[in-house]
Amino acid sequence: MTLVTAGGARDQRGGSHILVIDDDAHLADVVSRYLEREGYRVEVVGDGRTGLARALEALPDLVVLDLMLPGIDGLE
Repeated sequence: MTLVTAGGARDQRGGSHILVIDDDAHLADVVSRYLEREGYRVEVVGDGRTGLARALEALPDLVVLDLMLPGIDGLE
């Protein structure tokens, strides 16, 4: 699996930063494991409000976003 990010290339210090926002812990775990295996740095959060806060703080290269989230949904 290869992902193209907005930056276009992986960060040489440990891979691009990907934020996974999903309230299904099992699904988030599967997605994060695949991404980590490909060399990406992955952060997982389980709700929309926390995800928005982390995205604004850490400025990830890519966000994998569930649409049906508690708090703030993925469409908001």
